[in-house]
Parts: sequence; structure tokens; C-alpha cells
Amino acid sequence: MNALSINALLPNMLTEFSALVVNPKARPTQEQIARLETLKQGAANSAFTAELGVSAVGAAIGVCVGEIEETHLRNLGWLLEMLGEISGSARHIEHEATHYLRMAEPK
Repeated sequence: MNALSINALLPNMLTEFSALVVNPKARPTQEQIARLETLKQGAANSAFTAELGVSAVGAAIGVCVGEIEETHLRNLGWLLEMLGEISGSARHIEHEATHYLRMAEPK
């Protein structure tokens, strides 16, 4: 599997919000807040779905032990890897969006 397969499609939080990263006194604009809220919710939804998928594949493998051909088992392994990568990347985006949104809160 190519390590860039899913990450290449996702936003780079550091690049997109670099002005907030380099200036601890910076506050997100209303446009950035809207983008961050969208990213946070989309990431949470994607991670949750991927995690449900991991659970479902695990259950399917458990039920079908000894009945799954090696090729299918290998493909399920690749699927689990991808779902884990999606979940991890999405949770990272969710965490970063939450952090940047906190910068918008009045002190």
C-alpha cells in the first residue's frame, strides 16, 4: 500500500492554518472558523465510520475463520490498514481543528 494514498487527499492543517501556528496571539477569522468547524465535524464523522468498518471487518473475519481464501484475507488486511489510516488521519484533523477553534474563544 502507498502511504500517501489517503493523506494526499486530506487537508494539511499546518499549511492551511500556518498563520495561527506561528503567532500564538493570532485569532482565526470567521472564514477560518467556518472551515475549521466543517473540518472538525467531517473528520469526526469519517473517523467514526472507519472505526465501525474496522469493527465490522474484524467480526466478519472472526465468524469466517477457516473459510476465507488467502487472497480475500490479504485484501481484508489491506482494508483494515486503510481504515486505520483514515481513522488516525481524521482524528488528527479533528484534534487540530479543535485546537485552532479554541484560539477563537475569548480569553
